[in-house]
Amino acid sequence: MSSEPEVEVVNDPQVEKLGANAAAVYAQEFWTKLSAAARQDIKNLDPCWEEFEDFSSSEADSVEGQQLLPDEVEEVGRTLTSRVVVTHSSKFDRQLYARFRSNMSTLPLSRINGTGQISLNTPQWQSLLVASDGVVADFSFMTLLRAEAVSPFYMNELEACGGLCVVSRAQFLYIEIARIKEGYYGKAFRQVRKKGEHKRNETRER
Repeated sequence: MSSEPEVEVVNDPQVEKLGANAAAVYAQEFWTKLSAAARQDIKNLDPCWEEFEDFSSSEADSVEGQQLLPDEVEEVGRTLTSRVVVTHSSKFDRQLYARFRSNMSTLPLSRINGTGQISLNTPQWQSLLVASDGVVADFSFMTLLRAEAVSPFYMNELEACGGLCVVSRAQFLYIEIARIKEGYYGKAFRQVRKKGEHKRNETRER
């Protein structure tokens, strides 16, 4: 009586490395686009910040690590960050946003995962992701998501930012498109970004 031969399944380190590199590049491209829009919003909407070297350090400190709420509706739409296009077109962004919110109408997006925070591993998410096959290109590709909306993204050979979640491409798109459209990258986000720029400038001058 013959038995089926055992098949040993192993992860190919080279494939994993390529996947990780692609995920880092994708996240960096999104972050570069978002940061450019935020810098322009600072110039257009927060000119007074340019006058003060320590513009609002205490305010920025109070934002980091706390639950971030979306900005008032009247600001959403007039900021460049609220008009960043994540996919190949603004129309497709709107379609994904509508699909996401029709499934998860009240899900907050300030923080992802962790105690007391929202989880990305639920039957509701799994159902949405299965339905994304054939709709979202590369929907299951490994992608890096910043767990906190106000956190920066950086990654190089020596270090990487903390608070990164490994998610599917579809989850990344749903969450980041919703963050953009609901004002999570408004004034509070700009405050933290401006503070980060001051810190980088101080480091360069030393």
